[in-house]
Amino acid sequence: MPKKNKPTNQQEKIRRVEQGGYRFYLIGDQKLPSVTTILHALPEPQGLVTWKRNNPNWKDILHDAGKMGTITHCLCQNHMSSIHGLELQNIEEEIKQSEIPVKYLPRIIKNYEYYLKWFDEYKPRPMHIEIPLYHSKDLYAGTADLICEIDGFIWLVDIKTGKYMYDTYDAQLYAYKEALVSMGHRIDKMGVLRMGELGSEWTETKGNPELWLNALMTFHSQYS
Repeated sequence: MPKKNKPTNQQEKIRRVEQGGYRFYLIGDQKLPSVTTILHALPEPQGLVTWKRNNPNWKDILHDAGKMGTITHCLCQNHMSSIHGLELQNIEEEIKQSEIPVKYLPRIIKNYEYYLKWFDEYKPRPMHIEIPLYHSKDLYAGTADLICEIDGFIWLVDIKTGKYMYDTYDAQLYAYKEALVSMGHRIDKMGVLRMGELGSEWTETKGNPELWLNALMTFHSQYS
């Protein structure tokens, strides 16, 4: 049976907090930055800079995209949890609180359909859902979407919603894997399930250690 939020005694000590628009995790008397917060220390890709310049309302667009991603994640988690009798999230309340425009609901449904197709094709066996993690040496933390078994291999899976794949996805998964392995977990393979208005794709990745280490050093040099 998969576990959600309480995989080990170590992870029970992890608490997520938001501060100044960034995410941190409280572990004992330490406050560690999230993996996504650290990745924001990298310079923005030129394509994103250009896109923002061409879209004056880019903040609203990204805000709605983030809400769509959150609701899509909730749907996917509920599907896996329902199969194994775990507690379900209140999707209706999540949609209500998000105040997301109704026009985006068909896209959320389409994302969920992509996920169901992936689940039916690859038949993953969930082991951990929404698993908190941290790296005590490199001083970061995060929450991985899914650890599952597919064809005898233990996969670390990140669920993304968006049009394109980005190098930071590989860096994020690499950071998650390093933290999880340091905590005693076995990870054989890593993959990104991307779902968006241009379709979906399931991509195995080896991670991007160079980009992650660059982000980690940049962040700690700026904020330590």
